[in-house]
Amino acid sequence: LLEESLKIYPHDVVAQELYEAIKEELEMQGEEAEEILSQGDRLVEQGKLLEALEVWNQSLQNPSDKDKEVRDRIMQVVDLVAEEARSILENDNPFQAQKILKSVITHTKDPLVLDLNREINEEIKERKTHFQEITSEAEKHFEKRQYVEAIEIWNSAFGLIENDADIKKKISEAETLQANLQDSEKEYQKMVSLVRVLEQREDYHS
Repeated sequence: LLEESLKIYPHDVVAQELYEAIKEELEMQGEEAEEILSQGDRLVEQGKLLEALEVWNQSLQNPSDKDKEVRDRIMQVVDLVAEEARSILENDNPFQAQKILKSVITHTKDPLVLDLNREINEEIKERKTHFQEITSEAEKHFEKRQYVEAIEIWNSAFGLIENDADIKKKISEAETLQANLQDSEKEYQKMVSLVRVLEQREDYHS
């Protein structure tokens, strides 16, 4: 509108000054937006994808003619992270895949990325259920003093969940109890052997 007004009233000083001020402001915004794009690109080249997303998202708070380019960049980074999460999931580590994808999931509505997120969450849910079933079975053997069986079952649960420190403690406890049981059995066998020797001596003397 200002440009049209200046064509009609080329000597309107106020309109001319306002037009120049707006033009200068837009040029500055364009330069800032270009620098933000470049800053994000440099971070991506350094492998700092999340930092790049942060920079670009902040720039969207101040609208400019570069917004479409910024959004395109964000989608490219989200796709890269999603590919990495997919690869990690296929390598049997859904917990790490979840962490990685969680960092970008709020930046996209891409159905493929959202489906991947659901797939990861479902895999984790199934693992946790399976883990609970296994550890429950191991506990039953432990209570029956069947330590070898309990240890074997607990060992099969490693890697099913993210934090398996409790399993290590239970296995260590079961190993200690099993060792004590074996020592007791050895002592018992020694006593049996000694009793037999004494019985043989009594028979001999009689």
